[in-house]
This record gives sequence, C-alpha cells and structure tokens, in this order.
Amino acid sequence: MGQPLPISRIMHTGVLLQCEPDTTIADAAARMSETSVSSILITDGGTVVGIWTEHDALAIDFADPAKFRQPVSTVMSSPVLSLPDTLDAGEAAVRLRDTGKRHFLVTNGSGEPVGILSQTDLALNQGLEPYLLQFTARVKDCLREDDTLARLGGDEFIVLLPEMEQLSDVFAVADRLIEVNKRPYQINGNHINVGSSIGISLYPEDGTTVQELINGADIAMYRAKRDGRNRYKLFNPEVCQSA
Repeated sequence: MGQPLPISRIMHTGVLLQCEPDTTIADAAARMSETSVSSILITDGGTVVGIWTEHDALAIDFADPAKFRQPVSTVMSSPVLSLPDTLDAGEAAVRLRDTGKRHFLVTNGSGEPVGILSQTDLALNQGLEPYLLQFTARVKDCLREDDTLARLGGDEFIVLLPEMEQLSDVFAVADRLIEVNKRPYQINGNHINVGSSIGISLYPEDGTTVQELINGADIAMYRAKRDGRNRYKLFNPEVCQSA
C-alpha cells in the first residue's frame, strides 16, 4: 500500500476570497478578477454558506444586465461541506462520490478554512493517464468513424459531430456519453466517480468560427454544471423550438 496522502498537499490554496450573501454578482466577479482567484466563499456571520466559481459565472446570461445586480447567494453552490486538511485523499474521493459534491471546503485543526478541494484535484492526483485511457475508450464507443474527440486540457474535451441530420441525433450522442461516464473509473486501485457536464453549440446557428463554437459550448457546459451535472445544455435553447 502507498503512503497516506493528506488532502492539504493537493487542494487549492492561496487567497480564500470571501463576501457576504447580499453581495451582487457583479461585485463578487470584480473581486475575483482583481485578486486573480477562481472562486469566492460566501460567508454569513463568519460561517461559510456557499461557494461561487468562475465556471459558475459562465452560466449567467450576459445579455441581461439585471442578472449582475442579483445577490451572489442566488447562484452559489450550497451547502458547502468541509473536510479536515489531514484527511487522506482516498477517503476524500469516497466522500465526493457519496455526496455528489463538486467541492469541499478544507479546514485546519482550528476549523478555519485553508483551501478548497475539487473532484478534478483528486482525479489528477490519482493518475491522469489511466483516467484518460479509460475515458477515451468509452467515448470512442459512442461515436461514429468520422466523429472527432479532442482534449482541450485537464478534464475538458471536445467532440465534433459532422453532418448530423437531426438535433435529436445530437441529443442521443450526449445521452450515451453521460451514461458511459457514470461508471466508476479504476485508478490506482480506487473507484473514482467523475460527473459529466456537456455543452452543445451548433454550426452555423451558434457561430461560424471554431472559437465561437467553443465559447458557446463552454458557456452551455457550465450551465449544465450549475444545474447538477450529468446532463447537457444547448448554448441556444431556442433552437429546439425551431427544430
């Protein structure tokens, strides 16, 4: 057996930005940008009641200025569960699986927040190569010969589906991808559950360049994450009405 690995060695550390629940989304986003951090803790009376990340921010409808005046408490992930910084990474993986959470707040012996642990932190630490090999094999089983799978980086991928005749065919592929990814991954003797969030953008409705299509799919993906993962979202839901 390997040596125990405390989560303090793999968690996100550095500035733990905090704000009150009634802070506007615009103000929270500005603070994150000014301090170059990717998440902010929402605290009420010194107690952490939620977390909001830059990925969650992409799920906001940027065309509606009123959205940015809403309190950040309306879009935060809650409740936030905590883990002691001495907990073994293997046990943390089990708790992430059992609770279905995306993040844990990590606290020290005094109960003070010292970092944030995510599913990605654990997956990357447990061994990225075995995960990528298993993931690639599963995805290819869902695709046609002319479809393309490409890795953007980390745990984000692009699937290109040319010449799809019906929107329902696209949805069918997304459903298959979500189902095959629900099975636990075998990584270094551990069973690791990884949720799926899929964003869909369509050519030419959502863009005519590669970057426009990627940006649309990215925004749709974070909407899927916000709504609970293991689901897909269209960048432009109105497409369904005209399909």
